[in-house]
Amino acid sequence: MGAKIRLRNISETSLPQYKFVPVYYMGSEDADLDELGHIYLDGKKLNWDTKQTGAVGRMKVDTAFLQLINTAEGQLAVLPFGKEIMDLVKKFFKKDVRVQDATFQLVNALFCGLWIGDINARQCGIKKNKLF
Repeated sequence: MGAKIRLRNISETSLPQYKFVPVYYMGSEDADLDELGHIYLDGKKLNWDTKQTGAVGRMKVDTAFLQLINTAEGQLAVLPFGKEIMDLVKKFFKKDVRVQDATFQLVNALFCGLWIGDINARQCGIKKNKLF
């Protein structure tokens, strides 16, 4: 997302007669655990071991997800801005909150004030109407 914000700034400088809005498009409505159920941290694969199935965005944060956050926090909190980012992650990713909702809140908190539009492919029939 940072690259999109920089591109917007460069574009508005080069073409001041236009306004540019970076857009965050989240397509988790059809991504499953095979695609999004793990992260690599310091070369080690960490899995989200959940019994939930279907689209990850519709899944709810569960105990296994919270354990994954705690494991990641131990390694990330010592990095520059790591504690602040992990505090935001823990603020939004709470038990029984949908992953999609928590992700939108996190992105909005991280990029607050930068005029980012966000599109949720699951809402408003975006995919059904082939808008993207």
